[in-house]
Amino acid sequence: MYCRAIRFVLFLIVFGLSLFGQSTSAQNIESIGSNLRNWKAINSNISGGLVLNSTFYTSNSIVPRRDPFTWSIMANLNFQVAGVNAPFAFIFSDGNQRFNLPSYSFTGISPTYKWATLHAGDRSMYFNRYTLSNINFRGGGLELTPGKWTIKTMYGRLRKASAEDLNARQSIDPAFERLGWGMLAGYSADDYSFTLALFHAHDREGSISTPINSLVTPADNMVISLSGRKAIGSHLVVDADFARSGYNADTRSGNESTELAGATNTFFGLFQPTNSASYGNAYNIGVTFTKKIFSVRLGTEKIDRGFQSLGALFFNNDLQHYTAAVTSSLFKQKMTVGLRGGLEQTNLSDVQKPKNNRAVISLNVGYQVNNRLSLNGVYSNFDNTTKIRAKEDPTVFVDSLFLAQTTQSASVSSTYQFKNKTNPASLSFTYGHQNAQSIQNDMVNQSGNSTFDNVNVAYTLRLKAIALNTTASINYNLSKFGSMETTTLAPGLSVNKSFFDRKVRSTLHLSYSLLDSDVMPSSQIFNIGWNNSWTIFKNQRLALQLNFTDRTGQQNSAFSELFGSLRYGYQFNAPITGKRKDK
Repeated sequence: MYCRAIRFVLFLIVFGLSLFGQSTSAQNIESIGSNLRNWKAINSNISGGLVLNSTFYTSNSIVPRRDPFTWSIMANLNFQVAGVNAPFAFIFSDGNQRFNLPSYSFTGISPTYKWATLHAGDRSMYFNRYTLSNINFRGGGLELTPGKWTIKTMYGRLRKASAEDLNARQSIDPAFERLGWGMLAGYSADDYSFTLALFHAHDREGSISTPINSLVTPADNMVISLSGRKAIGSHLVVDADFARSGYNADTRSGNESTELAGATNTFFGLFQPTNSASYGNAYNIGVTFTKKIFSVRLGTEKIDRGFQSLGALFFNNDLQHYTAAVTSSLFKQKMTVGLRGGLEQTNLSDVQKPKNNRAVISLNVGYQVNNRLSLNGVYSNFDNTTKIRAKEDPTVFVDSLFLAQTTQSASVSSTYQFKNKTNPASLSFTYGHQNAQSIQNDMVNQSGNSTFDNVNVAYTLRLKAIALNTTASINYNLSKFGSMETTTLAPGLSVNKSFFDRKVRSTLHLSYSLLDSDVMPSSQIFNIGWNNSWTIFKNQRLALQLNFTDRTGQQNSAFSELFGSLRYGYQFNAPITGKRKDK
């Protein structure tokens, strides 16, 4: 199976290189050869940077939420020689020792020459959301974009083996080593495009010993995706993406059935189904209509319950979406209006779990009154209904119950810029409201209602003569949940000042929060933050951050903690210029 995949990868690479054209390829080869003969005269460049970071933490009367000390190293280099661009990155950390988490390190390079990019080391690539979706892997990859063609290939380790650690303080499940490969070929013209993508991942059974307390099985996954786009006229565009996946939950379960031997189930020999195999389809179809002042898009997406993709960090299935969006620009682009809505249905094929329906409608309106005053308003209506089946309950005379939850939220904001060139200032105001209600048996449950109101006012003043910026703000929040009511009043002050010809920048944040509740004693939270950045030389910078929090009130809720970090950064950009020797 992997021999076939490797042969197909080589075919795609050769095919992509040949598509660029014979004359253009000859010119490129001649140019590369000329550059190699006169490499001493080529203007080359090397740039990069180094960041050293350390953090420290201490607390009192509270369980520590960080390690007392951590450090990390980050480095990057970029080589530019003869038109070749090769970025290199390196990251290492000592890890989280308190919770017995491992340290981490990433090293990778991606040299680029014109329309070809090579990936090596710890990299990530994107095919589409159904196959390979920016998941990190350690291995190699290639991206070719000759002309209107796009070709991508990759192979590497998606996950390293992790044995069961009975001494760990965190519940980290063991995992088999996971390997994967993928390939993509696509063509894009002015009015249409199409793409074919394949992705396969499997767990290596012998990478870890049998877990003791965890039920972990080696998995196998194959996904094929076909997508396209077509413009109809000058205003209408139709796009579609179809995918099918096969997933073995346990590759050790064997295969005793002959019904899974067809080309559809084996993906033309690239996937070997077992007794634990499951299949699923997914599609995403959209239609977009665009005119001069408005745009309308309608779309639908459905993912079967059996659809799985190991090329994404997280993936939902057994759902269907219906979406609609309208955007418009009015009054000579002074007003923008955006209306979006959607309906999501989940648990479509599961007769045991409740079937959920969720609807979302949002409206966003922005208006630029003049060059000093701007207004914005947002409204959202969130509706969630859940159908709970009760067929197995003999005391219930209906076959199902309905639960629902509705949430309405609205916010208005405005910003006013004061006309003062020497000392510019601005005043902003924001108000937000949210109301959530739960409905049972077509009746609103008053004990489950909750409302949230928040008001924020901020005034910002910039004194150019002394390079000082200051912001004074006050925030008020009122929260009600059933019979419980909580209020928070939080004034704050932020001052930013530059020193020594702007080589040193210092920012001081002060905030005081007063919390009052009708079911708990009132408490106060005082927070002070101090951030400093010092440009030592033209390409070196030192940063110091300190943050102190102190909470007073009830004895079991009072605590204090101090967090700080020290960071050193170095950046360089060094041209390497050779001299041409005359004959």
